[in-house]
Amino acid sequence: MEAFIKLPKRIPLLIRIGIWISKKVAGKELLVPKLLAWYPKTAVSFGVLESLVAHADKDLDRRILKLVRMQASFIVSCPFCIDMNSFEFDKYNITREELAALQGCVGTDLVSSFSDRERLAIEYMRGVCQNRLL
Repeated sequence: MEAFIKLPKRIPLLIRIGIWISKKVAGKELLVPKLLAWYPKTAVSFGVLESLVAHADKDLDRRILKLVRMQASFIVSCPFCIDMNSFEFDKYNITREELAALQGCVGTDLVSSFSDRERLAIEYMRGVCQNRLL
C-alpha cells in the first residue's frame, strides 16, 4: 500500500529503532510509524503511549485484551487501529460470530462463546468510547 505522504528521506536513529520494534511486536510492516518520522516528538510520544497500554496483565488474558482493543477500534472506526488490533484475531480463538458482535452486527448477549467477563469488558469499552453530553 502506497501512502499519500512520502516517507522522509532520513529517519532519525531513535525512530528507526521504534519502527523495528513495532514491526517485531505487530508481526508485520507498519506504515504509521514511518509517517510519524516527519514529527519525531510525536513518534516518540506515540511509542511511549503504546508501551503503557496493557499488553499483558496477571488478571487479564490475551484474548480479553484483544477483544477490548478490537472493540475500541471498531467503535472509533479507525482503519489503522482495526487492522492493527484485529490482525490474527483467530490466534486468540475469536470466532467470526464474535467478530460480528464486535462490529455491532450481532448483540453480544446472543454470542454464547463470550464469557460473562468478556461480555462485561466489551460493554464497558463501548461505554467508555461513547460521547455523551450531560
